[in-house]
Amino acid sequence: TASRGIGSARLAVSALFLANGFTAGLWSVFVPVVQRNLGIGEADMGWLILTGASAGFVGLMLSGILVARMGSRPVAVLSGLALAPGLLLLSTASQFTVAVAFFVLFFLAMSIMDVAMNANGAETEKLAGKAIMSSFHGFWSMGGMLGAASGGFLLAMFGQSGIALASATACLALTGLAYPFLVPPQAHGDTDPASARVRAFRLPGSPMVYVFGLFALAAFTAEGSVIDWSALFLRKEMSADVEFSGFAFAGFSCAMMISRFGG
Repeated sequence: TASRGIGSARLAVSALFLANGFTAGLWSVFVPVVQRNLGIGEADMGWLILTGASAGFVGLMLSGILVARMGSRPVAVLSGLALAPGLLLLSTASQFTVAVAFFVLFFLAMSIMDVAMNANGAETEKLAGKAIMSSFHGFWSMGGMLGAASGGFLLAMFGQSGIALASATACLALTGLAYPFLVPPQAHGDTDPASARVRAFRLPGSPMVYVFGLFALAAFTAEGSVIDWSALFLRKEMSADVEFSGFAFAGFSCAMMISRFGG
């Protein structure tokens, strides 16, 4: 039935959000590992993170073009598969230049997946005929909470390979399970490549879009600071054990999860 199909599509999108959030949560614990492997200080680590964030910004724009041409389902799935080896690659980086390349790939895949899964979620919401987008973001926060809360224990028990394999397994398994049930490209109306190119490069005309964009930037800056720096702060400044190094972002994600599932 149609309702069963929509329900399956909703679960599939939720799985993508969960995988992406889980990887972000594991990354929050992985930051001190990368810094230690490279033997760099906070300043150089900041430049690395800025490089990754810049790649993520490019990915946001690139994803819009890809989704307009191909539909959100293949873009979300392919970027999810590309995200799977991200932490595994970063765990092997012992030189700064190599780490830069892996940072670019990791954040590029994460941001492309972010846009594509949101686009598919928006189409699923249209088919459902009710507001469900907040619940998708709730699953992202749930993934972030689970990844950050478990990441320290995985690191303590299995080392950096434990975190990397957990991220790869989550991305591959959840993306693979979600793929058959995501809203397909033809349901998006993505049938005219020429018009898709025009839509992809058209800037919003309303100034309110840019105002809300600034609000989103401020919120994401706060979130990004917790993701990228909280584990380092807990371990270096608060002398926290490695098992608990992800608890700051886990608590942050838990609060977001509650508000998002609350609508």
